Amino acid sequence: PALTRLARLVGSRGAALGHDDDKTEKAVRQFADADLAVAEVKKSQKRARNLVLLVMLIGVIYLVGVLMGRRKYR
Repeated sequence: PALTRLARLVGSRGAALGHDDDKTEKAVRQFADADLAVAEVKKSQKRARNLVLLVMLIGVIYLVGVLMGRRKYR
């Protein structure tokens, strides 16, 4: 089961980070004893930066279209 694998990963990661045994064991039990778990997945900064650049590009294209439209009707 996925929660059992997560519990093992939490145990090894807690040891690697130097957390005390009680804290690590408590985190392991949360996954090992759970019927359901919620995990937070971080988005990469690169993906967020690309999204910002895309929105800026769309804004520039829109602005150019507006300016070209004004020029046409003068």
